[in-house]
Amino acid sequence: MASILLLLFIGVAGGAFVTAVTAFANKRAAQMHLNSLAEDRQYEQFQEYKVKVDTASNVFQYSIIVAIIFLALIIFTYVQAGNSQGYPQLGGISSPVGETPSGDQPPLPPSPPPEESRRFEPRFAFTSGIYSGWGIVDNNARFIPHGEGTKVWADGETRFEGEFRYGEMHHGRKTFPSGDVYFGYFLNERMHGAEGYYEWVDGRRYVGAFRDGYRHGFGHFYNWVGEMLTSHEQWIGTYRGYSVDGIFEGYGEFEFAGGYMEKFVGEFRDNRAWSGDITLRNGAIIKIYDGRQVP
Repeated sequence: MASILLLLFIGVAGGAFVTAVTAFANKRAAQMHLNSLAEDRQYEQFQEYKVKVDTASNVFQYSIIVAIIFLALIIFTYVQAGNSQGYPQLGGISSPVGETPSGDQPPLPPSPPPEESRRFEPRFAFTSGIYSGWGIVDNNARFIPHGEGTKVWADGETRFEGEFRYGEMHHGRKTFPSGDVYFGYFLNERMHGAEGYYEWVDGRRYVGAFRDGYRHGFGHFYNWVGEMLTSHEQWIGTYRGYSVDGIFEGYGEFEFAGGYMEKFVGEFRDNRAWSGDITLRNGAIIKIYDGRQVP
């Protein structure tokens, strides 16, 4: 019965739409001719075409109203027919309740309870220290740190405060036995990410990218102290550039903290200035090539 009504409504709506289009075209043609008669002052035919314009206008309006009414009836009938057969309306795709679209596939298992309902905050001792914070319990009844928490290692000095994900450090602050501090992201329990901060107890600081526990990528190294040339002269200042596995490698700039040298711009290799220019504070330039000063 619903299918017959749908076909009937679709037919009537389609006919009303066609009639509306035809009436609109007739109205346009009659109006153009009416304007022409007015300009030529042919008043006898003017009244005749005025009636045609009004008639076409009324037919157009009524046809549109009929089309809208039957379109609403089509939608209503379709929805009612779907509900009566037990089809959930999901984005225009429906299947019988309790069945799958394909008879070869079993129904999906019920969703597990929301993670939030399984979270709790204990103080949990593990083999190498103590964890206090949020966590979840897996299907084997094992507790897994997950969410905000604090982990203190057995040495009492190594400590992490921040976010855990499924048992591993994800983002936060880690303090090492030496007193050094790292703040940033982790991957597989190692410092890893485009934005990390590491501070040594002696005042050195690095802000930049890490990979697998090492400085890797672009970053800024403040208060660097070390030999950069074969002359064994200590360079003290700020390095801005690239590192590979914890070593200055690639293009970079070194700004000296004091002394007669102002900055070096060029290529670094294995933590040494390899090729580039040293600008002195008096404006002079020293050329560096293959890690040595060019005479």
